[in-house]
Amino acid sequence: MSRPLQSDVQFERALRSRSSVYAKDKLGGNHDFVGALDAFNPIYVTLSGSRLFRGDYEFITTHTR
Repeated sequence: MSRPLQSDVQFERALRSRSSVYAKDKLGGNHDFVGALDAFNPIYVTLSGSRLFRGDYEFITTHTR
């Protein structure tokens, strides 16, 4: 089930459940990413080792175990 991640609580749940996350670039200038959520804070999300600015991407869970 796909769910958008917007709040810190939603990111925390995705991190704890080891969900795969799809990061879609909002502006279309960067590559989209799919991977494991490694870490997050109010400004950045680390997805499979790539540090992404939260304002530039739309984050969606793709699978929950």
